[in-house]
Amino acid sequence: MVIKITKEQRKKIKQVCFVIFKYGKKYILFSGTLIGVLFVYTMVKGINLKEEFQIRDAKVRVEAILNGITLTKDGSGTLGNENVSISQWWSNKIILTDMGQFSKASDEFDAWRKQGNIFPYIYEFKIDSGEIVKDSDPLEVIIKGTINGSSFTMRVPNGGKISWE
Repeated sequence: MVIKITKEQRKKIKQVCFVIFKYGKKYILFSGTLIGVLFVYTMVKGINLKEEFQIRDAKVRVEAILNGITLTKDGSGTLGNENVSISQWWSNKIILTDMGQFSKASDEFDAWRKQGNIFPYIYEFKIDSGEIVKDSDPLEVIIKGTINGSSFTMRVPNGGKISWE
């Protein structure tokens, strides 16, 4: 397997190596080498770390929402907190402190769950993938998975209400 590195990538690798050797400390050498290896790997694989973190954040948000409406195995409660689910769904906040806003969010959250056939509760879910919606403003991520064995697709805007696709 041959890995081709562009002139721009070589230049950045040389800059990292220069910093490593200039300071010469073992911990700098190790962390610089690690950073250099990660940098080369992401450049070669074409991975955009910022997008990867945004996808991960959207998956965590959807997981928090679904945990709050997933019944425990014995049916005595949910895996998470439903109030957190409502707040996360509405605006990506841990909890909405304005009771008027929370009441509106709760009503719309129930309507959203009915639209997705997940009202009032679910039994299991799995998040399979996430993908950035190109040129979306604000940033949006499409999350795909299964709920109670049925496929779902959600559009997760950064800081806004989540919708079904």
